[in-house]
Amino acid sequence: MVTKSSLIVVLIILFLLILIYIVPFFPEIEKINPALMPSQIVMSPAFGTIDHVKYISGIGKGDMPVDVVVISIYLSLLDTHVQYYPMSGYLIHQYKEKGKNEFATDRGVAIYNNSSKTVMQSLNNKVIHIYRYTGYFSRRLVSCKDDMPYISDRDPTFAALPRAKVITHQNVTVGKPMGAILLGSRVEIMIPAKNFELSIMKGEKVYGPNTMLGIYR
Repeated sequence: MVTKSSLIVVLIILFLLILIYIVPFFPEIEKINPALMPSQIVMSPAFGTIDHVKYISGIGKGDMPVDVVVISIYLSLLDTHVQYYPMSGYLIHQYKEKGKNEFATDRGVAIYNNSSKTVMQSLNNKVIHIYRYTGYFSRRLVSCKDDMPYISDRDPTFAALPRAKVITHQNVTVGKPMGAILLGSRVEIMIPAKNFELSIMKGEKVYGPNTMLGIYR
């Protein structure tokens, strides 16, 4: 017969095991002093492994620069789940887009999953695009700002939305949390390529705002 005291002990043990499993996903990062952080430096928006680095030319649509460098970071189930702002500046817009829930190990598949798109302008006037994609096990995207509507930038109703719903011109600080993907997946950042010098390469591990992706010269 199960007694009340033994049931409490079992529940406590289960709670501790869950806590041990979850805590590594939300670690304390090294404190960043924005006042000491040069505005030319771009930090990593996520913990994980870089598995795709590519320069793309000739885009130049909307707020997308003509030439960009795309850096894709794969988050395994054991990586930290919090994402961070890579530079200080302000948000231009931020929203979610509905998609699939496929495994995020393959970038070509993951970019069609549920996603969150953040477009920000840095203090040195660089427009940065950050995409956060769910995976097979991760079904929730959490934002540290206001709730974001599910909408596609290909949807003709997007332009008609009240700007307040799209979260515009809110100041953001490098190293501060921008949100989380529950159970990890993939984060991608598009950076204007002109005068940008990469300091990382494919296959490297990155540790959120403790890792510098590159610098503008």
